[in-house]
Parts: sequence; structure tokens; C-alpha cells
Amino acid sequence: MIEYILTMPETTLRVFVKNLLVIAVPVALHNLIMSSLNFFDTLMVGQLGEIPLASVALANQVYFLNILYLVGVNSGTGIFISQHWGSKDSAGIRRFASIALLLSLAGAILFFIAAAWVPRFVLGLFSKDPAVVEVGAGYLRYVAPAYLFTAVSFCLTSLLRSTESALVPTISSSIGVAVNIALNWVLIFGRLGFPELGVVGAALATVCARGLECVILLFIVTTRKHDIAPSVRDLRLVDRLFLQKYIRVVSPVIANEVCWSVGMVVIQVIYARIGTAAAAAVGIVNSIERMSHVLSMGLAAGGAVLMGKTIGEGRRNIAEVYARYLGWVAGGTGLVVGAFLGLLSVWITSFYSVSPAVKHSVWMMLIAYAVTMPFLVASICYFMGVFRASGDTGFCFWFDVGAIWLFQIPVGMFVGFVLKLPAEFVYAAIMCLEIPKLGILLWRLKSGRWYNNLT
Repeated sequence: MIEYILTMPETTLRVFVKNLLVIAVPVALHNLIMSSLNFFDTLMVGQLGEIPLASVALANQVYFLNILYLVGVNSGTGIFISQHWGSKDSAGIRRFASIALLLSLAGAILFFIAAAWVPRFVLGLFSKDPAVVEVGAGYLRYVAPAYLFTAVSFCLTSLLRSTESALVPTISSSIGVAVNIALNWVLIFGRLGFPELGVVGAALATVCARGLECVILLFIVTTRKHDIAPSVRDLRLVDRLFLQKYIRVVSPVIANEVCWSVGMVVIQVIYARIGTAAAAAVGIVNSIERMSHVLSMGLAAGGAVLMGKTIGEGRRNIAEVYARYLGWVAGGTGLVVGAFLGLLSVWITSFYSVSPAVKHSVWMMLIAYAVTMPFLVASICYFMGVFRASGDTGFCFWFDVGAIWLFQIPVGMFVGFVLKLPAEFVYAAIMCLEIPKLGILLWRLKSGRWYNNLT
């Protein structure tokens, strides 16, 4: 049967890759654009001094927590939307998009209230420095409305990606980033006759940019030929059985994101306890990781939409073929990017003004990262692009949380605190766990228990 399917024109590897890249490339560009915004924000605010930079960095932890919640809600909802897109159920898409928008705004309102009304209390949880808290509170109070705009934009971006319109959010984000950078220059430093507002100017620039991006996305979604725009009317069709199915699939995704993020914080603490040089080296490597993950996250997002659509169409055999193809493409991409990164590792470390010992640690970590990258990228794409997209969120939760809390954290602590080896060995030991993780995912793929048609 599989041999017959592989001969069908729509299931050839070339056609699959073509359809995958239509979604993956815009998503990768979107992630790259957002990464560049963080870079320029840090660069501009950093010119004001250490206290403003530290204040904004801490205040953005609140934004990070808001994003974490939005990722859980909307990536979970995207499972339903992509499958209903495959089954051509516009009413179902609107219903799921409406509840996602409601939950996104509900969470964002809580963050908005905390940031706008008690900013000093919030920042006091992160820092005991009165100067940092005072400056950060001013930024947090003015940037608070951006949380509401971000919630709406995040929901609409997920909706458009899940219905094979990934280019639209990329364009809107590009406009938003350009406006943000320009307004940063004007409002932070007082250009073109505007007053010099410092970190408050950075906050206002962020609000204006997020608001513009939100308006663009709302216009596109409401004027699109497919009737998929969420509305209050569709919430009336939400009953108890609908909510039970939604919560059963989405709640593990939200819990997964929270537990994974806390686990990553613990791993960062391990490096910090080893020493300042170790923390500095890992900080450099993490920034490089984020840039290299742009393509892998794009592939995972593209795979998730294609898998969800195919499952929604009820074509299980083709979905199994697509899952196999996605693993091949992901592994090959990881191999190429990893080899490229390994060859350039010495050149990359030369850009950082750090001690020779830190440069050596960074170089060794990059080599370990490059070697394990094919396994890492394949794992990401199977995890997010196949299992989570098919609604196998319970397995995804236990797999991801178990991997980081039962293996990666204990291994890191053992190598760093018991064996007392340098940070690069801790990093290499943690990264080597990507190999057995991929083996478990391949076992799950072969079992076929990941397939769930939620329509």
C-alpha cells in the first residue's frame, strides 16, 4: 500500500518539499524578523546605560511570560484549525479561533493589569535594585497596552498559518518591526523635534508597532475570501462537549510550555553555579542557537499545517508518508546547517570580546551543538510537526517534560557538580541526549498511535 502511495504525484518528495517550503520559509523569516527586533531594541536601549538596559531586560520577562501563555493556547488551537481546514469546515475554524482569541485576551488582560497598575511590585520579584525597579516600572506601565495587541496578533497569526497563509503575518511583522525601529530612534533619543523619552520612548514605540501590526492582521482576516474570522457569535456554539475536547488537547500544550521553560531556567542556573565564565559562554551559544533554530521552527510549523490538513482530510496513509518525509528533510537540514556552523565556529567566536577561556568554551559547545543538530532538528519537527499537529499532546507533554526533568537536568547536575567538569562538557552531555530522544520519537511514529483525527 505504501509503495503505491509513494507513486502518487501529490506524495512525491519533491511536491512535499515544495508545499512545505511555502509555509516554512515565511515562518522562518517571521522568526528572524522578530529576533532582529530584540537585537535592535537591546542595541538602542543599551546606549542609555546599564540601568536602563537591565530595567528593560527585566520588564521584558513579563512579556516573555505572556508570550509563553499565548504559544500554549494558540499552538494547541492550531491543531484543531489545521485539521478543520483540511475538512473544509469554516464554521469549526471560526469556533476554535474565537475561543482561542477569548483565552488569549483573558490572559493578556491579567498581564496588562499587573504591568499597568503594580509595575513596581512585579519588577520587585525580579530585582532588588531600587534604580532598576524605578526605571523598569516606567517602561512597564507604558508598554502594557502592547500585551493586548500582541494577544490578538498572535491568535490571528496562528489562524493564518494554520490555513496556509503564512506569508501575511510575515509581511505585517516586517512593517511592525520597521515602525518599531524607526520610532525607537525618534522617541528614545528625541529626534525630528520629539522630546527625548528614554525607556518610555521605547515602550511607546513598541505599543505603536504592535497596534499597527494588529490592525493589519485584523483587516486581512476580516476581508479574506474564506469566512474564518473569529466572532462573538461563534462562541455561542461552544457547548460542554466542545470545551471538554478542546481542553483535553490544549491543556497539555500549555502545561508543556510552562514546564519546559522552567526546566530551561534550571539548566541556566546550573551553568551560572559553575561560574560566571560558564554563564557567559552559554549566553553566547544560546544567542547562536536561537538564530539557527529559525529554519527548524519554520520546518516544524510548515509540517504541522500540512499534517493537520491531511489528517483533517482523512488521508491517514498519506499523513504517514508526509511524517516520514518531514523527518528526512529535517535531518538533512540539520546536517547541512550543523556542518556549516561547525566549520565557522572559530570565526564566529572571534566576534566576541571575551577571554580566551570563554572563547574556547564557546567553540567546544558549538562543535557539540553542530554534531547533534541533525538529531535535534529531526526531533523538533517530529515533536511539533507530526505528533503535536495530530493531537497527540498527552504523549508530547510527558515526553518533553520527562526528557528535561528526568534526564537533561539530572545529567547536567551530575556532570557539573559531581564530576565537576567544565561547562562545555555539561553542555555536550545534555546535547547528546538528543540522540535517544529521537529514537523514542521514531518508536512512537512507527506505533501509529500518534494519529488523531479531531474533526
